[in-house]
Amino acid sequence: MSLPTKPIRITNLVLNTENPRFEMATNQRDAIQIMIEDQGEKLIRLAKDITEFGLGPEPIYITPHHKEKKQFVVLEGNRRITTLKILENPDLIDTKHSSFAKKLKPYNVLFKKNTVDEVQCVVFANSELANKWIELKHTGENDGLGTVSWDSTQRARFNKLVKGQNPIALQAIEFLNKSKH
Repeated sequence: MSLPTKPIRITNLVLNTENPRFEMATNQRDAIQIMIEDQGEKLIRLAKDITEFGLGPEPIYITPHHKEKKQFVVLEGNRRITTLKILENPDLIDTKHSSFAKKLKPYNVLFKKNTVDEVQCVVFANSELANKWIELKHTGENDGLGTVSWDSTQRARFNKLVKGQNPIALQAIEFLNKSKH
């Protein structure tokens, strides 16, 4: 069973003020500032990647807002949505983060040329239904239920296939494997 996705406008998405990445935020602006403080350079690199390659295929997990109709709370994807919101509107960045804003500025310009208005989301009726998937994403391999990381040899094989890079260590492994036959 796959989870169905639907496009949701970014303006209809609100950050989770109870995001496990940080202490509870008091409001949306506070959540953005805390995310900037917590993630800093990672958000700059994410902004660069989004402006160069797009958002990527992984959907955002959301649930309907308990008070505001047409609004949804982001359960999974708060870093991506924060990045999209500040790319769209750099005024959301507090003046105390001026060096961050300065680093983000070139990506704001690029984003304006190819803006993202909506993102693919999985809409869960409530956060409890999403928690299994969020936990699997963020807590490691979980005995094979979560994402199983590649070891260095597997990463090298991928880089050889995709990027044409063939490091000496992988060449040695391949040579030894061939010489066994």
